Amino acid sequence: MNTNLLIGAAIVLFLFGILVLIYRLVRSKPGLVVKDRKVAGWTQSKAFRRLVKNVFEVCDENKTGEISKTELYVGVLLTHVKLAKYLGAGATFPPTRQAVDKIFEASDDDGSGTIDEEEFTKIMVILFSQITSRLAAYYGILIGLVPLIISGFIKLLDYIGVDTALDALDKGVWDEYAPEKLQELVSYIPESVWTTLPETLLSTFMMMFAVPAAWDYLDSYFKDVAENTTLVEKDEIAEKEKKQD
Repeated sequence: MNTNLLIGAAIVLFLFGILVLIYRLVRSKPGLVVKDRKVAGWTQSKAFRRLVKNVFEVCDENKTGEISKTELYVGVLLTHVKLAKYLGAGATFPPTRQAVDKIFEASDDDGSGTIDEEEFTKIMVILFSQITSRLAAYYGILIGLVPLIISGFIKLLDYIGVDTALDALDKGVWDEYAPEKLQELVSYIPESVWTTLPETLLSTFMMMFAVPAAWDYLDSYFKDVAENTTLVEKDEIAEKEKKQD
């Protein structure tokens, strides 16, 4: 069987698996349960809880066991920065200050202007559960889609004869009109560099312009989903806790 066909089929299956994963993450948010709500399982890990505890202690400068609205926002930003060390750029898009303020107000039931460590942890668990789908989309695009696009574009250039045209231009213009010293310098560049140059240039363009543009679109979508879902879940948790009391 043709090797290229096998590689193409494997890439298609990989991308299909990524899309299915993203769909399930966005639709069902699988994971463990906190107060009758499903959250991402990794937010229940000891490592994440330890990270959240450390962030709370940093924000609680006065050691009162409670933090203010401003300190909550600092805590959210700090948690994003710390997670980015392990999860990459996909974890570095925190919610807006206005959204965090609304979450704080939903958590501050007694109107004291502060929240304790337990409430802080609940907010972090619910808030950071929402970036699971964002991370899946980010690495799905980076690992699966970008190489596929680059490979397809290179094949398209070969198909329409760009390589042949450049070769003719090289022989007809470069060899005849380029200075001899410049031609001598260029001759020292390995042939492998010229062979991979189109792919390198296209990859650079994709990473500098195309991927960031696509990611901006995904960011706006996932940010709205995360902020709206978090507010709804916080309201539902508060309502259930009031009924229990």
